[in-house]
Amino acid sequence: MFSISEIYSSRAKSDFSLSQNETLASLNYMDYRQFKKVELHRHFEACARLTSLAEMANMGLQEAATHFQIHHPMKSLEEVIQRFVRTVEYFRSYEVLERIAYEACEDAALENIRILELRYAPSFIGAVQKLDFQKIHDAILKGVQKAEKDFPIAVGFIGIIVRSQSMLEAEKSLDFFLHNKDSFLAIDLADQEVGFDCRNFATLFSKAREHGLRVTCHSGEENVAEAPQFVKNAIDILGAERIGHGLQIIHDQNIMQYVKEKNIVLELCPTSNFLTNNWPDLASHPLKQLYEYGIACTINSDDPVVFNIDLSHEWKIAHENMGIHLGAIHGMQETAYRASFLPEAKKTAIWQS
Repeated sequence: MFSISEIYSSRAKSDFSLSQNETLASLNYMDYRQFKKVELHRHFEACARLTSLAEMANMGLQEAATHFQIHHPMKSLEEVIQRFVRTVEYFRSYEVLERIAYEACEDAALENIRILELRYAPSFIGAVQKLDFQKIHDAILKGVQKAEKDFPIAVGFIGIIVRSQSMLEAEKSLDFFLHNKDSFLAIDLADQEVGFDCRNFATLFSKAREHGLRVTCHSGEENVAEAPQFVKNAIDILGAERIGHGLQIIHDQNIMQYVKEKNIVLELCPTSNFLTNNWPDLASHPLKQLYEYGIACTINSDDPVVFNIDLSHEWKIAHENMGIHLGAIHGMQETAYRASFLPEAKKTAIWQS
C-alpha cells in the first residue's frame, strides 16, 4: 500500500518509523506539503476559500479574516459553531456550493492530500439557506467530481446528523443519506454532546448500519467530566468505528484501554481542540500520549478555513510542537489510509498515481 521509499528516501525502518534523532528542524512549512496525505475529518462548511468568502460578502481580505476566522481560543464550542453559520450565510445558491466544493478539493490537492473525506450536514445548510437537500448534494457532488478529474485526489462524503436539531430533522437527514447511499460513505453525529444523549439516535444509526453505511461520531471533544463515557457510548450504542476527536479519553485509562482493544480510530484535530477551548495548549495536546499508548490515531484539520490552517500545518504542529517524530506521523497516515471508508480500489488507484 505505502511505499516508504517513495516518501522517505528508503531511510525508514520496516515499521514505518524513523530513528528518534531524525528531525525536520531544517525544513520550512512548505516542505510538509510535499508528503502525500490522507484526511478523514474535514467539514465542507468550513472549507470555503477565504478569498471566495470575501468576494461573496463584498469584504476586504482582512475584514473577511476577522469576520469568518478564529485566531484565538473561543469560550465554547457553541461560539465556534456560530462561525459556521457566518460562512453558510453566503452559500446562497447551488452554483456557489459547486464552486466551494471544487475549490475545497483543489486546495486539498495543492497540499498533497490524495484521499479526502468531506462531511457536511444538509440539514444545517438547508436550515440557514432554505435550500433543497438533493440539490445541495447534487451541486457539491458536481464540484467534487470535476475536481477529481482535474487533480490527483479521491473524495468521499460523510453525512452529518445534527444533535441539537429535532428528531424529525434527524430522520429526514438519514432518509436522505440512505436515498443517496451510492455517494455517501458513512454517517456522523455532530454538535454539542452535553444535553444530547446519543441513545436518542440509536435506532437511526442501527438503520444506517443495516443499509450499509459506516459510522463515525463526534465524541469526547468537549472538556467535561462525562466526555470519556460519551466516547464509550458512541461505540457501544451507535456502533461507531471511528471517533471524531475523542481526545478527552486521556482522562480515563479504562476507556483508553477499551478504545485500544476495540481498535477504534480517533480522528484527532489538535488546533481545533485548542481554538475551541477544549485543550489549553498545543504542546501538551494528548495526541502523542494516545498514540504511544497504542490507540489508532490520525491527524486532521477539522475546519481549515475557519481556523486558518490546513493538514500540513497540523503535521508541523505534531512534529515541532508535540515532538512526534516523522515516522510516527507517517504511521498515523497509514492508519488513516486503512481507516478511510472509501473503496479500496479507489484509494489504491489514487495513491499509486
